[in-house]
Amino acid sequence: MKILLLSPSLNSGGVETGTIDLSKSLKNLGEDVIVASSGGQLVRELEKANIKHIQLPIHKKSLTAFSQIPKLINIIKQEHIDIVHAQSRVPAWIAFFACKNTRIPFITSCHGYYSKHLFSNIMGWGKKVIVISQIIGRHMQENFGVPKERIRLVYRGVDLSRYHFQADKYRFPKHKFRIVNIARITPIKGQREFIKAINIVAKQIPNIEVWLVGSADKKKRHYEINLYRLVKELNLENKVKFLGRRSDISEILKDTDLLVLSTQVPEAFGRAIIEAGAIGVPVCATKIGGIVEIIEDKKDGLLFDCGDINSMAQAIIMMIKDPDLRQQCRKNLRMKIQDKFSLKQMSEETLDVYRETKGQKKILVIKLGGLGDLILATPSLKMLRRQFPKAKISLLINSDIQPLVRDCPYIDDIILFDRKKKRLLELIDDLRQREFNLSIDFKNNNLTHLIAYLAKITSRYGFSRGPTSFLLNQPETLPQDSIEQPVKQQLRILKKLGVTFFDDALELWPSREDDDFIDNALKEKGVLREDKLIGLAIGASPEWPTKDWPIDNFTKLSQMLIQEGLKVILLGTQYSKQKVDRFPDDNRVISFVGDTNLNQLVSLVKRLDVLITPDSAPMHIASAVGTKIIALFGPTEPKRHIPPGGEIDALVRQINCQPCYKRKCINKEKLACLEKISPEEVFNLITQKIN
Repeated sequence: MKILLLSPSLNSGGVETGTIDLSKSLKNLGEDVIVASSGGQLVRELEKANIKHIQLPIHKKSLTAFSQIPKLINIIKQEHIDIVHAQSRVPAWIAFFACKNTRIPFITSCHGYYSKHLFSNIMGWGKKVIVISQIIGRHMQENFGVPKERIRLVYRGVDLSRYHFQADKYRFPKHKFRIVNIARITPIKGQREFIKAINIVAKQIPNIEVWLVGSADKKKRHYEINLYRLVKELNLENKVKFLGRRSDISEILKDTDLLVLSTQVPEAFGRAIIEAGAIGVPVCATKIGGIVEIIEDKKDGLLFDCGDINSMAQAIIMMIKDPDLRQQCRKNLRMKIQDKFSLKQMSEETLDVYRETKGQKKILVIKLGGLGDLILATPSLKMLRRQFPKAKISLLINSDIQPLVRDCPYIDDIILFDRKKKRLLELIDDLRQREFNLSIDFKNNNLTHLIAYLAKITSRYGFSRGPTSFLLNQPETLPQDSIEQPVKQQLRILKKLGVTFFDDALELWPSREDDDFIDNALKEKGVLREDKLIGLAIGASPEWPTKDWPIDNFTKLSQMLIQEGLKVILLGTQYSKQKVDRFPDDNRVISFVGDTNLNQLVSLVKRLDVLITPDSAPMHIASAVGTKIIALFGPTEPKRHIPPGGEIDALVRQINCQPCYKRKCINKEKLACLEKISPEEVFNLITQKIN
């Protein structure tokens, strides 16, 4: 894998040093690494390791930085880059647009607490967002809306080959006990509070020496000057030394006895802690932020409350006076670093993120529509899972039919669209955040084409149908006037994705609780296991009244069935509730109309011996659960809508206007296509099926 790491510069600093360490370690793992930055003194480290560095001015926060996008695009193409990994915000903005152009995966690493404004949003836009501590992960979720599924925790690691544990560090006491504070000189790092704590310590333990390692930028220079003044005011000039910015941190730590981190705001991680712990220097630190993910108080270090100078001083005194505690903390911390915070582990986990990002497909299947449409998509879901076993497959459906696929084993996630609330923009924003590689549109209307396009899905599959079909970039042409079944139509799209073997059996997954509910309900209504049950779906939907077989035909059929000793089960939604009173008042006619949820309806249809139904969802349910079907077709074409599998007979009358696909009959003889299907014909077919 060829990896491009982007860092604003390569001068001394936590992010810069981490970039150097990561690039070297990835190379040792056999990966091809290139680093791009504006340059700096650490470039020499790359040259020594024979790692290519490309000079790219990506360190300044200005609009001119965007002029580097074409240059980065050329680098990605010329070097055949597989993954781009940005370590801070300016490089991330440039990388984001370059990766969009080249379709190369883009990853960010969040090294700190970014303020909540537009410029920082980019750190949450990576296909994967690496965070260096759990607290930074929560920060990115809560303040930048990064979905948890895109966040990967990779702790910073220290190169144990450079930081050798000093087992006999305190065997030969030095003249003075040396304490070090390593951080940028800035108020948030708490050097002022640290010096005041040292003043308390020095009164009890005079034999100490204190080093402050770090420098201030121009804006914080006045703060650094005030620190010098404070040292002078407290008469600590013979104890406190300012060493400035240093790159030889490992050498400094070898010569010190205690590290104190006095940060006043939540620390993202605390790299100095793991460097000190690797060598065997005990640590006292503020109990805040990512520090508590490294240090367990009194086990592998001492923690003190933020801003509490006296608490800091007492922790330092305790560590100096108690050699057993000191020895315990440093040994435990070294073991923890070996287990959780080594450079090797960090590099391997980062490489796992690269492989996951590059290899995993994220597929969105769009199936907005009715219940029957969703059931007809279940074979395609099964084939997609078989073709892409490691992909993350999400299903976009209408919210009211979600329970039907809650236990579908072929999908990882269900995304709901509520037509009533009309939150289309919220949906599109959610889909963008999920960053799908491809979408498969099994609804294929103007709305679904638009959703996939606005969600910025890279590859958009569907049928070239309607004025918005140009929004698909992987269209499939469906022959005009095609009467293919929907399942076979879907296969046309799946073939473009490499699916060659197709199992068209419909599936549904009612729970044991749903089955038990129906068994108990039937038992309460006097139904025995040996009874023959004939289901009558007495209505299609309010939108399709032209699909309904006349209610008088249903009632006449029910009388014929109970005379034959069969039990009749009425099915339907609230839409058909008023029709129930038209049926005989007989305990052998049992109504479940409007009394079941979706999965209970599936369990009920599964108990039937035969189902008589219009072209509607119960027909597809029966096919999925293996119940025999007699389907009554009116305005629609049976060849196009008969579900696959199962034992099904379609009754249809071929009159001049059939199929019309109209929701209001305009024939002089109203609904003749259904009126001409007689109860006697249906009854005879039922008796054939049950005998």
